[in-house]
Amino acid sequence: MHVVCLDGVPSFEINEPLLDRACLVLSRIGDYTSDLRPEESRALGEVSNVRSHQFSSGRRAAHEAVHQLQIQDSAIGRTERIPRWPAGVLGSISHSDSLAGAAVGLADTYLGMGIDLVPISAVSDKVAQRLLLDPELKWVGEMGSGDWRTALFSAKESVYKAVNPVVGEYLGFQDVKVNVVPDALEFFAATIANRESSEIVAGGHGFIHRVEGHWLTIFVVRK
Repeated sequence: MHVVCLDGVPSFEINEPLLDRACLVLSRIGDYTSDLRPEESRALGEVSNVRSHQFSSGRRAAHEAVHQLQIQDSAIGRTERIPRWPAGVLGSISHSDSLAGAAVGLADTYLGMGIDLVPISAVSDKVAQRLLLDPELKWVGEMGSGDWRTALFSAKESVYKAVNPVVGEYLGFQDVKVNVVPDALEFFAATIANRESSEIVAGGHGFIHRVEGHWLTIFVVRK
């Protein structure tokens, strides 16, 4: 995967063949509202400065990823909070209070691609009790670090972002079980019940990285 880190975000590599036709761009949050295309500005609407900075930083990262893939760039609007990508690509955008990221892949290779960025200790034990399944909570306890609660949360977010645009199906946090391979920093997912998205979820592959105090998760489904 081609990784581009802007604004002094520490660079790193993702040497994964499944991501050979995709690009990840990470940047710091800033005010890039003046760079938004008219359609993007309309999609943003009237929001706080914090939200406009997050949105514009995410779009900046997304446009850079599209450029890196040598695809004709155009406005990245949205429909019901789902980005509308230029022809030939698909992907996902995420942000925290300090970082923004976009993962974009070629549409002739990928069926879905999701990304999530979240501070490593964002999910407390109390919150995890509502979001995670019993086997996942047990695994976190065995790992000996509560930080993995947040990694599982982030992985589920990435699964949803990759799958929902494909089938339009809502997946709650307890609708999907995530299995992490910590030594390889990979994860796999499966739906708890048989549903329209089950085959797509089971066919995906997830990756986990630590970036500046954040978990970065990416979930991809190849065609």
